[in-house]
Amino acid sequence: MGDGSKKYRRFLTKTDGAITELRVVLKKTNTVDVEGNEKET
Repeated sequence: MGDGSKKYRRFLTKTDGAITELRVVLKKTNTVDVEGNEKET
């Protein structure tokens, strides 16, 4: 079970990093709000 939890933890870390990157990109472009709805420009 320990091996499985290691993989899971690594997956969570990768996902968290990806989400953080996405947030940074969204902040830069600022065309989509937090809910994922397109803002009117």
